[in-house]
Amino acid sequence: MSDDDYSAFRLSKLAEAGLWSAAAPSVPKEGEGITTSYPEGFSRTHSLEPFRREFGHLSPGEAAGEHHGAPCSTRVAGRIHALRCHSKKLYFIDLLMGDGILQVGVSFCLK
Repeated sequence: MSDDDYSAFRLSKLAEAGLWSAAAPSVPKEGEGITTSYPEGFSRTHSLEPFRREFGHLSPGEAAGEHHGAPCSTRVAGRIHALRCHSKKLYFIDLLMGDGILQVGVSFCLK
């Protein structure tokens, strides 16, 4: 589903629930189209398949920097499908990216 199709679908559901009106001033007029659902200016380094190809060989608990010999910075974008708190400093996030889901582990080191 494209961004335009997804946006149109969500707007139709909001209109059905009475939470959105076509008369709202911030809504695009007929013929202008619907803007993308991703914020402007966010550049990602990987989509789902390239991410899996590059990092799929890692063992559980192995960091990408350990394999490549240097710290790794990767930017991905998706819709949060699930968020689970495992402990005070560890979260698991399922990102819906295109046709699949990427599970991301996030740990916080508070000083």
